[in-house]
Amino acid sequence: MLLIAATNYKDRVDPAAIREGRFVFHIEVPLPDQEARKGLILAGLRKTGRNVDSDVLERLARRWTGFNVPRILEASERAGRIASHAQVPMRDFMRALRDVQGNPAGPPE
Repeated sequence: MLLIAATNYKDRVDPAAIREGRFVFHIEVPLPDQEARKGLILAGLRKTGRNVDSDVLERLARRWTGFNVPRILEASERAGRIASHAQVPMRDFMRALRDVQGNPAGPPE
């Protein structure tokens, strides 16, 4: 028998469900670090043929600490689609992030 379980909140899982012997492997996938976030931003933009200034890339990677892979990819790709220039400005990334988070009128969380 093969059983695979996943959660974003391991601390909320009943300890009896995950005690020793229940699951042979426990694999934690951490959120992306600074370098990974930069790579993900560039990967999202690559799909649109757009690019980003290195200073903006650094600022975004710091600002988006704690964001998961799908959010970073979606916001980056969306920023590339809404940008009117080859170099995507910070304001387009922030607009795209608001859209992804479902709050196009307000500031990002």
